[in-house]
Amino acid sequence: MATLKSGFAILSYQKNGANYDYRVVKNNLLPSQNFNSSGFDHENNLWLGTLNNGAVRINDINTFYKDIDIDYSLFKFQNRQLRISCFSTTSNNRFWVGSFDKGIFRFDLKKKSIQRI
Repeated sequence: MATLKSGFAILSYQKNGANYDYRVVKNNLLPSQNFNSSGFDHENNLWLGTLNNGAVRINDINTFYKDIDIDYSLFKFQNRQLRISCFSTTSNNRFWVGSFDKGIFRFDLKKKSIQRI
């Protein structure tokens, strides 16, 4: 997976001796968003950080392999600008979202809600 200035792309790779060969599987996904970071949570949801608009969670990564619309959710903080910088999972099944401008957030995967720490 690669984040792009406009949207994101899915890549595949194959080992070729000591090197890897990459190819683009799908391109121009969610082109209306500007992404800068990505990560997976414990439930294999793909998270994409936007430059100004919070985080996008792809609810079923298997939709990439089908020709159907991508099922996703947008998470913002109090309807204000939120610049995502990183995502992290921990061994105790917690999922953290870091931002450039609003601090650190913990995402509750069961309640599907974001909480500022």
